[in-house]
Amino acid sequence: MSKFTDGDRCAICDKPWVAGVSFVNHHVRYDPPITVIVCKPCHNVLHNSAVMFKHPMRKLGKAEFPLAFARKVVKVYRKALK
Repeated sequence: MSKFTDGDRCAICDKPWVAGVSFVNHHVRYDPPITVIVCKPCHNVLHNSAVMFKHPMRKLGKAEFPLAFARKVVKVYRKALK
């Protein structure tokens, strides 16, 4: 995992990195390795849909959040795989 710096943002929710905030490199592809920077809440949702309704973007509403989140993920993957 690389070090994150000011100016880095979550590729999904656009949350800015600040000291003390947990960010990770999420693998979009393993061979060849392609990663995107995501915050820990988004990474948790990517790997476990059961935590979806604890995500900060959840304020969109029960019906809107899953679809909005999925659309953002698709955009991030498409951009990363170009």
